[in-house]
Amino acid sequence: MKLFKCLIVGLSALALVACQSQDTASGNETEDTGASEEEASYDGKPLVFAYAGEDEPPEVENLELVPVDLAELESDERDYDGLIVSKDAFDTADGNEYVEFYEQSPYPIFFLGADETHIHAFLMEDLSVGTVNNEGAGYVQGVYNSPDGEKKTWDIYPEEGEENVDEAMIYEIADVVETFQNEQEA
Repeated sequence: MKLFKCLIVGLSALALVACQSQDTASGNETEDTGASEEEASYDGKPLVFAYAGEDEPPEVENLELVPVDLAELESDERDYDGLIVSKDAFDTADGNEYVEFYEQSPYPIFFLGADETHIHAFLMEDLSVGTVNNEGAGYVQGVYNSPDGEKKTWDIYPEEGEENVDEAMIYEIADVVETFQNEQEA
């Protein structure tokens, strides 16, 4: 019986030590709050994003967010690195009239605040944010269809306890786009 109790105490101690592990993928120690001690930022090359949303885009350092109207985006000849569609524009962005644009876009498209829907709400006709639910999806969902028909998708999740989620996710989008562009150039 005494051996059994010692075994239980030993396993419990081992479990507690294991819970205080280090996140090797990011190099950050896991903390009780889950909040990141670093502020979100982007230190890569300058990028310009079209930004579709009802409200003004958030102010972010080292990135240019150009407010656009989705209806006019197809005829917009500016050279963007990507399109960010904010949650307040989803009711418009999930319209059938944009499906072809999303499929043929020359740059990646990211849906910011899409953690309760699925990207198919935007990419398939006759689907909408109201008809496609996907609890637990990435807060940001992105897509790029290459001219040769290859599809690349992204799901980006915020850090637990993140204070300025949209701003932090825009920086994450910038990192993804820079990596993607570097891969395309290689």
